[in-house]
Amino acid sequence: MRDTDGGERLPLPDQELLTTLVARAIAEGGADVEELMSRVRVVAFRYCRARLATYAGGSELADDVAQEICIAVLRGLPTYQERGRPFVAWVYSIGAFKVADAQRRLHRDRSLSVAQLPEAPDESPTPEESAITSSDVRLAARLMESLPERLREVLVMRIAIGISVEQTALTLGMTTGAVRVAQHRAVKRLRTVAADLEEAEPETSGPPAAVSGPLLGAVPEP
Repeated sequence: MRDTDGGERLPLPDQELLTTLVARAIAEGGADVEELMSRVRVVAFRYCRARLATYAGGSELADDVAQEICIAVLRGLPTYQERGRPFVAWVYSIGAFKVADAQRRLHRDRSLSVAQLPEAPDESPTPEESAITSSDVRLAARLMESLPERLREVLVMRIAIGISVEQTALTLGMTTGAVRVAQHRAVKRLRTVAADLEEAEPETSGPPAAVSGPLLGAVPEP
């Protein structure tokens, strides 16, 4: 199976195997680094897509930021030390910084663009905006952005990145019980939002595909 960026679906292994892979990559390099980075690439792209898909050109932007994350991980790998936190937590911290930086740039560029708008602006959507507006990925990301920060991050970890409850807890500094509760609350809230969307658009025969399928349908059991 392939991910949407065209790469193989290579989820991170469990914590013990991941620790071994990271140690081999640092000590021996070569093929071990390539295997590790192929997995980091998938995680980075999934995270960036979940956080940036609502923006115009979000898919391309997610790909660019994911590449920045991979470069930062590769550069930092020789000096990486676990220090009681899992490797995925380190990757996540880099990703969160890169995504936040990209969002700041987008908002700054948007402010500059608004300041330079002509008196009669062309309000028609760009091809990129049209494509994303019609995308289930954009809708799913919009729903995710409606969640409080902590609930959203839990779902990003569990759905977009696909890591276990235990790894999510270690990454976010939570207990496994708190992760399960947060996931339950997040899914319940998203279902409420999805129902509101369905009521707002009664002509549709059901909730949007991103709501009933790729998003809520993909949520693993907490």
